[in-house]
Amino acid sequence: CRAETFSRGAPRRRLGERVGRRERERDDANAPRRRASAPTMPTLQQRLADSSDARVRKEAMRALAEFLRDDLDELAMKKLWRSIFFAMWLADMAPVQDELARRVAKTLHRFSTAGAAKRWLAIFADTLAKEWPRLDKYRLDKYYSLARYVVAEALAWASAKGWADDAVAAC
Repeated sequence: CRAETFSRGAPRRRLGERVGRRERERDDANAPRRRASAPTMPTLQQRLADSSDARVRKEAMRALAEFLRDDLDELAMKKLWRSIFFAMWLADMAPVQDELARRVAKTLHRFSTAGAAKRWLAIFADTLAKEWPRLDKYRLDKYYSLARYVVAEALAWASAKGWADDAVAAC
């Protein structure tokens, strides 16, 4: 059986056939070049949403905590909450879900103004309300625990602010 060739003259390999170093170098030289504008590092939202790996999830949560600030606009908060929602979706096993829910809830403490905290909590509630019909019976418990932790941290945030009127209104 004779090896078929591509238009460039490289022989077609069969499935499972070993490739030598020279063939790899030739294939690399003939491979199309990547565009320089292609992103090399995933965005924060992608890392949160694709967080089935524990190490990636922890790094993404650390980056999220550093990224949050009072002047964050509403669209960015919506994107972050949607990514957090899918990070919870991918979290398997109760200890992982619990740790992620606690870390997400504690992000509220990154905000120093009541307006920013109120937006963060309102967008959380809005995201949960929009995505709630898509939840199946197997995923309800993890989102119940997320909601419980977020409410508890909202009350803790208001307590840390001395139960000021604007802090209580944010919760």
